[in-house]
Amino acid sequence: MSYLSAGTLLRNGKYRIEKVLGKGSFGITYLAATPMQMKGSLGEVTVDLHVTIKEFFMAEMNTRSADGTRVEGSSITLVTNYKRKFMREAENLSHLKHDNIVKVLEVFEENNTAYYVMEYVDGGSIDELVSRQGCLNPAQTIAIVRQVCKALEYMHANYMLHLDLKPKNMMISSKKQVKLIDFGLSKQYTEDGQPEESTSVGLGTPGYAPVEQSQFRQDGSLPVTLDVYALGATMFKMLTGTTPPESSYVLNDDTVLYSALSQARVPLPLINVVCKAMAPLKKNRYQSVSEIDTVLSGMNVNDDIAIQSLNIIGYNINENPSNTSCTPTGTPNRGQTPSPLYGGQAPMGTPPTPPYGRQAPNTQRGIQRPPASPLFNGSSQQKPLQRVDNRQNRVRVKKTNGKSYIKWIILALALLLVAGTVVVLLTDSEPKQEKHFIDTSGD
Repeated sequence: MSYLSAGTLLRNGKYRIEKVLGKGSFGITYLAATPMQMKGSLGEVTVDLHVTIKEFFMAEMNTRSADGTRVEGSSITLVTNYKRKFMREAENLSHLKHDNIVKVLEVFEENNTAYYVMEYVDGGSIDELVSRQGCLNPAQTIAIVRQVCKALEYMHANYMLHLDLKPKNMMISSKKQVKLIDFGLSKQYTEDGQPEESTSVGLGTPGYAPVEQSQFRQDGSLPVTLDVYALGATMFKMLTGTTPPESSYVLNDDTVLYSALSQARVPLPLINVVCKAMAPLKKNRYQSVSEIDTVLSGMNVNDDIAIQSLNIIGYNINENPSNTSCTPTGTPNRGQTPSPLYGGQAPMGTPPTPPYGRQAPNTQRGIQRPPASPLFNGSSQQKPLQRVDNRQNRVRVKKTNGKSYIKWIILALALLLVAGTVVVLLTDSEPKQEKHFIDTSGD
C-alpha cells in the first residue's frame, strides 16, 4: 500500500486519517479528523474538526514499510533535499496570513517523512467546478479571478511567487471563498529581488507556464509576470473549459487565443485581458496582477451575485467526492431576472490590437465578434460561435440560384401545358363542315 490507511493515527493520536484526497509526484493529501473540546455552561462535548494533511512521499523514490506507515528510501540524497524543501514550503506558507490562501496549522516529522496540516476546504477545486459545468460564464470567472488577484497581490507584496497557478491549485469552499493551495514550486525572494534559496525556478505546468519559465535567468527583480501569465491561462481554462495551449504554440501563432475565446463567445474586453496576460513577451503582459484586478473591476460585474451563482458541491465526508452527483447549472430561477455582465449594455467599440504588437484577426470575414455574455446564475457551457465562411456562402448562393431556375422552368412548362390544353379544347369545339357527294351512278 502506497498511502496511509483509514484510521492511522499521527502525532500521538492528535490526527486520525480518514481517506485520501489526492496524490502527486511529491506528496499525498489526506482528509483527517482531530478531536476538539467544546465547553458550555452545563457541560462539554468532543467533536471532530476536519483538516487536510499533506505527506511528503516521492512516488518514484519512496516505498512504504510492511505495516503501511513508515516511509522507506528517505535517506537518498535527492529525497532528503526535496523533503527539506517540502518543510520549507510549509514554513513559508505559514507566514502568509490571507483569507484567500490556505492556512497552515503545523508541520512535523513522523514515519521517517514529513507532514504539514492545513485547513480543510470543502468545496473542491476550481478545476473540478469547470469540469462539472463545462466552463464558467464571464461574470463567474471575473468574481473568482478577483479573489485570486487579492491573494497574489499579497504574496507579491511579501516577495513570494506561486509559480504553479492553475485551476487545480485553487480551491473554493462551500461559502464561495477561493483559496490558493500547493506552494510546492513557490519561491521566496528578498527585498532586493534575490531568491532565498539557490534552487532554480520550477518548470510549472504545460499550458500555464510562460515560455521563459523553463530557462529562467534571475535578473535581480521579482518576476511577477510569471504568475501573471499563469493567471491569464487560468482564465482561459475557466472561460473555454479547455487546457490552454502551451506557451511555445502561443508564441508561434498569435491568433490561437483570440480564436478559441471568440468561439466560446467570450466578450471582447475579457478576451483582451486574457490575450494581454498571456502575451509571449513578458514586456507586453500586465506588469502586476493589480493591473488585471483594476481592469476587471471596471466591467460592472456584481462579484457577490456572480460567486453565489456557482454550483458548489461540498464534499461528503463519508463518501468519495468523485461519486458526488450534481445538477447541471444554467437555468435561471423562476421569477428571477438574469443579471447581464456589463450592466445591461454590450461593450462598445472595436477590439484593440493584441498586446503582442500584431494585427487582430479579421473579425468581419472569419469569426464573428461575440456579444456580451449575460450571467444566468451559473450558466452552463455556452453555445459555440458559428463561423462565417465566404466559400460556403457562395455555394449556398449557387444552390439558391439553381433552385430558382428550376422553379422558373417548372412554371414555364406548366404554362405551356395549360396553353396546349386550351388549344385542343378550342379545336374540338369548332363546327364541322358538311361534305356533299354528287351521285353519278345514273350518267
